[in-house]
Amino acid sequence: MRYAGIVTIGQQPERAKGTVFIRLEDETGAVQVIVWKSLREKQRAEVLRSQLLAVYRQWQRERDVKNIVVCKLVDLTPLLRSAGDDEPGFPTAKSLSWPELLQLSRVVILSEAGAGKTEEIRRAAWKLRDDGKDAFFLRLELIPDGFEEAFEEGTFSEFQAWLGSNREGWLLLDPIDEARLRAPQDFERAVRAIGRHLQPAAQRVRIILTGRTAAWRPLSDLALCEQHLPFGLSEQAQNTVSGPRDTAARQRRGSSASGDAHQLPFDAKPRTTGPD
Repeated sequence: MRYAGIVTIGQQPERAKGTVFIRLEDETGAVQVIVWKSLREKQRAEVLRSQLLAVYRQWQRERDVKNIVVCKLVDLTPLLRSAGDDEPGFPTAKSLSWPELLQLSRVVILSEAGAGKTEEIRRAAWKLRDDGKDAFFLRLELIPDGFEEAFEEGTFSEFQAWLGSNREGWLLLDPIDEARLRAPQDFERAVRAIGRHLQPAAQRVRIILTGRTAAWRPLSDLALCEQHLPFGLSEQAQNTVSGPRDTAARQRRGSSASGDAHQLPFDAKPRTTGPD
């Protein structure tokens, strides 16, 4: 038996012993797919990166609940690209280079799996640090288990030293989708933890988050980030922190390297976003 659909939810509850639950949707409705730990380990890329996924196996039905227990996964995401580039809710706009992105206060970069966003954001952190800037690259999925353990570029002690200064800094966070894989609430926990640590420096830090387009919930995630990662320069802060203040939320498609990322500065309420 085969089934294919858009991946809308992927989660791995702590008590599931490595089992992953994926929700697939098409024009007829939605089904929950059960991926046992053994298959998840064999096809980790398909589990983490697929936006359009085909599954092979049999139905399992308990009362009114239908599940699919699978033995094979096929990533059909490339078929989405052939459907056209202008996706609802993501109008195209001019491309922004990394130097331009790094001058925005709050940015979300979304792209399809395999677009290279993780390496791009890591290289951006390297370049900033090579230039003597206070920049840190963190793994979002590690933050709920301990903020100190999430640092991949820069260290927690360097982060604390920067917090005690008055210097501008950058926090580059990746990936949104893996933060949601173990439990849907982990991304929210990560954002809350980041907000708590950044309280002394919220007005002088520039934040970039990256992830798969399907993992980002335009309304609820934007509201979460606006609440816990706010940005609004006071007159004093404007004199302290270099760089322009962002005054409107925008969306765009395209980046200097991958060519298919979306970004959304969220320091102001969006005026032109599409439906959730």
